Amino acid sequence: MEKRKYVEVNKSAKKDQREEKRVKREEYNFEEFEDEDHCETPETAYADIIPALEWLARRLGKDKGTLKIYDPYYCAGGVKKRLKKFGFDAVQNTNIDCYKTWFSIEYDTLVTNPPYSGDHIDRLLQFCLKSSKPFFLCVPLWVHKRPLLQKARQKPIFISPRKRYVYQPPPHLREKKKSDTHKKTAPFHSIWIIWAGSQNETDQLARYLFNNFFSPRKNDDAAPRLARSRSQLRDLRRTKKIEGEATQKRILPNSGEQSSGNTSSTADAPLASNEDATTGGTKKKKKKRSKSKIIKTDKLGGAKMKMA
Repeated sequence: MEKRKYVEVNKSAKKDQREEKRVKREEYNFEEFEDEDHCETPETAYADIIPALEWLARRLGKDKGTLKIYDPYYCAGGVKKRLKKFGFDAVQNTNIDCYKTWFSIEYDTLVTNPPYSGDHIDRLLQFCLKSSKPFFLCVPLWVHKRPLLQKARQKPIFISPRKRYVYQPPPHLREKKKSDTHKKTAPFHSIWIIWAGSQNETDQLARYLFNNFFSPRKNDDAAPRLARSRSQLRDLRRTKKIEGEATQKRILPNSGEQSSGNTSSTADAPLASNEDATTGGTKKKKKKRSKSKIIKTDKLGGAKMKMA
């Protein structure tokens, strides 16, 4: 009898949880979504783009507190709290359908981590690429292969963290997970795709970030890495550390041409070239064994021929 009573109570509790979850879902004022789409971007992810946001604020003649940041995708509003820790107070992230309102929003730059399901990423890319405004998109690594991005005239900056970002869903989602550890998620390696408003501005931002924060000279194994092309981004994932920085070839941000490997001409280049990222720009010549004849004389005075 006691066991039956426990089962009935347990079923009732689960029913209440489902009802609470349904009510919470109805509180979102936008299109249908997958539960997995709703995850708060961690503070560590924002920390990787703070230097770029500060640079952008200065270029626009503003300070951090007045830079208007727009995040169209609402989750739990955590972006305001996290960016406020870095001094960015003017953050707009509201519980509305962004697809109906984002054309009328006034902002200086867009900073967001979009839902991964459906066509949300493509819709965001279309909006950003048609706009003249700067954008910072925290997306899975595979997004850099999207046709919309490959065919675009814009050549953005890619920032790749050393480790995966771990995202935290709101409390009312994923109740069925067994533990708090499983409620956190890092399903993909994430990257930041950054555009500063024009190609010239983006190239200048790339040089600034490379020279001051992401240069291999700093020997900071925890710092994220910067790439200016999809091939560079691919190679960053293949190697843990760029070696031979002083002698390697580099790709200049404007032309994509390779320069010679002296430090004076490459000091402000944003990243090592793909071919020489792991070899340090110097080709190692294989030593060939030369076959020589060695003549030895045995005890009986006869000569023996030996190939060395």
